[in-house]
Amino acid sequence: MQLKDYHILIIGGNSEIGKNNATHIIKEGGTVHFSARDINAIENLRSIYGNKHFYYQTSLSNQEEINDFIKTITIKLNGVIFATGESQLIAARMINERMLDRLIHSNFKIPVLVTKSLFKNKKLLENASLLYYTSVSYQKHFVGNTIYSSAKIALSNYVKSLATELIYTKIRVNSIAPGFVFTKSYLKFDNEYIKLLKNHHPRGFTSPDEVSKVCIFLLSEASSGIHGQEIIIDGGYSIKL
Repeated sequence: MQLKDYHILIIGGNSEIGKNNATHIIKEGGTVHFSARDINAIENLRSIYGNKHFYYQTSLSNQEEINDFIKTITIKLNGVIFATGESQLIAARMINERMLDRLIHSNFKIPVLVTKSLFKNKKLLENASLLYYTSVSYQKHFVGNTIYSSAKIALSNYVKSLATELIYTKIRVNSIAPGFVFTKSYLKFDNEYIKLLKNHHPRGFTSPDEVSKVCIFLLSEASSGIHGQEIIIDGGYSIKL
């Protein structure tokens, strides 16, 4: 098992991708630390994964709350997955400040502020792996994705800069840039829109399992030589002419 005795924190552990990551981590022998916004999400996670794992209720709304949450973690971590983030399709002319703040906060500010707190409170093992979810959306643009793609390119640049800062340490910093990962959230879209998306993915949509397998590799010692890289998993979307 690649992650035997590993302790992995998943920020956004109640997301569909976060839960899929957790399932794969547990199969590989790891222990998962879940963060989620509300008590119902925490109880749902506990009912699925049991009491062997760790659960933290936090909205991650500001640096003070993030610091308080990080301080409650009593075990040094082998890895952290940043699976927070949300998207909303909206034309640029319709964007309002509240929407902008919400999407920038979930997709960019939370990973940055949590990372700061992890280092400040010394919660990482010396060879820990930090793994961030970016997106191919900033490489191939489509209508209505302005805020999300802007936040993700900011996160991508942050990850590369952080990797440069940590280049002479043993901590690894990488990101995964998925295309459209087909999850339950896409059921809200009509069939015509889903068909349009499929036409842009020559090898089909990426599945959560495909993403998690790459995630396991990047968390494990098998990827010890990989640092500062963004791994694209998009079914050919980003190179389609």
